[in-house]
Amino acid sequence: MKKIIQFTSIIFILLFMIAATACDLDAKEEDSVNSSSAYLGSAFNVSDEQVYTRNGKATKISQVYLEYKTSGNYDIIAYTSSSAPSGSGKIENGILNFNISQIEEADLMDWEEFKTVFRQWDNVTYSTAIKCAMFLLYAYDGTNHIGILDRQRITGTSSTITQETLMYIYVDNNCTITGEKSSGYEKKNFYYFTEFDLNLPLKKGWNIVSRTETYGVNFSGSAHIDMKIINPIEKPGNYKWVMEQGFNL
Repeated sequence: MKKIIQFTSIIFILLFMIAATACDLDAKEEDSVNSSSAYLGSAFNVSDEQVYTRNGKATKISQVYLEYKTSGNYDIIAYTSSSAPSGSGKIENGILNFNISQIEEADLMDWEEFKTVFRQWDNVTYSTAIKCAMFLLYAYDGTNHIGILDRQRITGTSSTITQETLMYIYVDNNCTITGEKSSGYEKKNFYYFTEFDLNLPLKKGWNIVSRTETYGVNFSGSAHIDMKIINPIEKPGNYKWVMEQGFNL
């Protein structure tokens, strides 16, 4: 697995913005049993969570997930950003259960390599020397790789669409990661801008970090990026486990 954080296709978001002309932002979604804490410790479990696929033809925000519950059965393997397996589980009849085991020191990445996760900011540094990891959940149909799971939500206004993804980051010491907002980061002729400084107070173990990408009609060809700790996570049930199909290892 390449050491790259794989996020949702920009093309999908832009097409979705065009389609989502009637943003039904008041639709109520069922609550989740997940913990609302942003700090998970050295190992943790996720139990009885519905998995969704997205409706790319949705005309309302509330239609994106709720009408597209996954019902399949898949094996789940969690890989860290260093390509080491760190946990496993299953999706049975569309319901996700998995565990993340205590990560081994040898499977952690050095800071100089890991800090590319925060490349949209300038002068990124840490308060204490750390080694780090993230994980991605890969789904298999028993043999073949089907897709990647992440935990996200989409919200919007009449002029913007925001995708928020919850990232699971491990550090081996308590530390604060900081960075300065930047004028832009280019990737394949698409520009990312950070409007706020980066300030992530992380605790030893696994942390949940919120990363948002906001697309709007006033900044065509670009997205505004923010990343922060949410503790506690407000209405954790609003964040859906979504399986993105078609990603390769």
